Amino acid sequence: MNRVESASSSSSRANSPACLSALAAGAIRQDGPRSALTRFPPRCGGRECAHQMVAALVYCRSVRHRSTKRKGNAVETRAVRKHEWATVPNAITVIRFLLVIPIFGYLVADTEPTLTAVLLLAFGLSDWIDGFIARKFNQVSKLGILLDPIADRLGIVAIAVALVINGAIPLWVGLAIFITDLILLCTYFFLKLDAPPASTWLGKIRTAIMMLGLACVAFGRIPEFSMLSIPGVVILALGTVLHLFVGFGYLRIMKDTAVRQRDASA
Repeated sequence: MNRVESASSSSSRANSPACLSALAAGAIRQDGPRSALTRFPPRCGGRECAHQMVAALVYCRSVRHRSTKRKGNAVETRAVRKHEWATVPNAITVIRFLLVIPIFGYLVADTEPTLTAVLLLAFGLSDWIDGFIARKFNQVSKLGILLDPIADRLGIVAIAVALVINGAIPLWVGLAIFITDLILLCTYFFLKLDAPPASTWLGKIRTAIMMLGLACVAFGRIPEFSMLSIPGVVILALGTVLHLFVGFGYLRIMKDTAVRQRDASA
């Protein structure tokens, strides 16, 4: 008798609306709504079972919609990450890297003073242009944030070293610039920072002063503008002293950033 009651109760549970709706949902996901209605027609003459079928159909459609939306967002995210580097500011930054080569070569060889001055002027202006475009047209990228300061420092150090070689600026100026940047670079890699420290206003002023001094010295190599040589050296020396103070400031910023990274990962 108990076995009969158990069988009847299990049969009633299997034919219950909730069970049928679960089976119907699986059928809808696997075979589609029409096949599900054929395999699991509303039974017991009950409206509840029909309602459960409709609810299962709506549920499956919502699941498909969310799945499609997630796939679309994933594809879009991969596309953005793939082409994040392909921006105008990053292209200008690459050009700045390339400009360093002929500028350094002409300064060391002490030839083509006019062309060298024009290239150096283009190098300095491109630093402002790529930053303006990145902010104006929302083309700021992680790659640009990393490459832009590297291009600045590499260019200034290379130009300063070349001017020291041909005797246009004092040795201490070139050494101060080179050693300060070398310490900052080694500190950055030693602390394993996620990103270089953000530029400060004092750092931007420092860079502008140093670029102005380098440009004056470069134009001073042209006979018609030889009067710019001495003012250029003075401006560059002032920028170098400011560079030392800014360098110490960046060291403190990198140290604090490293502490925050360790605290966040702990």
